Amino acid sequence: MTFGDVDDGSAAVWQDGQLHELAVPPHWAEGQVETRVRSAAINEAGTVVGYAEAYSAEHQRLNSRAIVSLDGAPLQDLNELVNLPGKTLIRADALNDAGQIVAVGQDAVDGTYGLFLMTPVPEPATWSFVLTGLLGLSLRSRLCRAIAIEAEGADERAVVSC
Repeated sequence: MTFGDVDDGSAAVWQDGQLHELAVPPHWAEGQVETRVRSAAINEAGTVVGYAEAYSAEHQRLNSRAIVSLDGAPLQDLNELVNLPGKTLIRADALNDAGQIVAVGQDAVDGTYGLFLMTPVPEPATWSFVLTGLLGLSLRSRLCRAIAIEAEGADERAVVSC
């Protein structure tokens, strides 16, 4: 999968021999004449990061927002996925295969800029799946030990395989 920007100011990914435009959510265009999207990086999972800029009729930049697209899904404002009070992520510049994103943010009070590293956290359902698997392995291990102890006092030909 590869990615790039299209001449009309949109972003797209090349996947399975076809070009797929990364759609901008409709609410982004409200009250704006033009929205330009720029992609910056893609990882092996197909996540794309970059930024979207909104312009007025006078071609004045109104705002810029860091964006992310997960596996070809519509673009999302990265600010809607994180909690950074008083900061606005204006550009996502880098991404790795672990899903970590490096973005530039701006302070709402003094206008200073800073870099932010965001690391994805698994959903609660993922954690419950992982914990269930670990519990299952633990119970299996205890059961195997109990069978092995019981087999020691039994016939020498007893075979224990776990």
